Amino acid sequence: ILLGSVVGVASLLSWADCWVPHDLAYQLLAEMRIDFYDTLEPLAPAYLTRRRSGDLVSIAGADVETVELFYAHTITPAFIAVVVPASILAVLGAVGWPLMLALAPFLALLAASPFLSQKRSDRLGGAVRRELGQLNAHLVDSIQGMREVVSFGHENRQTAAVLANSLRLSKAQLAFSKDQAFQASFNEAVTGIGALTVLATIGVNITGLAALL
Repeated sequence: ILLGSVVGVASLLSWADCWVPHDLAYQLLAEMRIDFYDTLEPLAPAYLTRRRSGDLVSIAGADVETVELFYAHTITPAFIAVVVPASILAVLGAVGWPLMLALAPFLALLAASPFLSQKRSDRLGGAVRRELGQLNAHLVDSIQGMREVVSFGHENRQTAAVLANSLRLSKAQLAFSKDQAFQASFNEAVTGIGALTVLATIGVNITGLAALL
């Protein structure tokens, strides 16, 4: 009965983990884009002549989207990464301190892994954001200036530039995805080995207790 109740609560919390942060993030995105437009409107048209329209679209699109990444995919997982392991250690400590000691090194390794890979992840993530912003800006400028591109016969040159930007973005995304997949696999492997270690510790203690009896 207790296990069934915990499973139900875990399912509810998993749903809340997906819904609440995304709901907050997308409301913030809408408000930020409205504020961005309200800021630009009084500055037009003089200010806009000094900026590429593609850059402005990139700010309203890709740059604002980073807020969603922070609120929906950073704050909540960081909170869960602290609360869940602490709760597990507390339960294992209440059941038996050897179980807590068996799991503690693996949790410490998981806690240290984000800091060990931070520089690499920041570098790869920054490359993806940079290439995505460049592609968005260049693509918007190409569409808005299509008349001029056709008039001067630069269709092939403009298409080649868009394809080159797309290729650079794809390479950056591939490198970032490989890094994320490696980190996820590492975390799953450490979690699985930690669970097996706890089970082995339980087996050893039960075997020792049976021998004493």
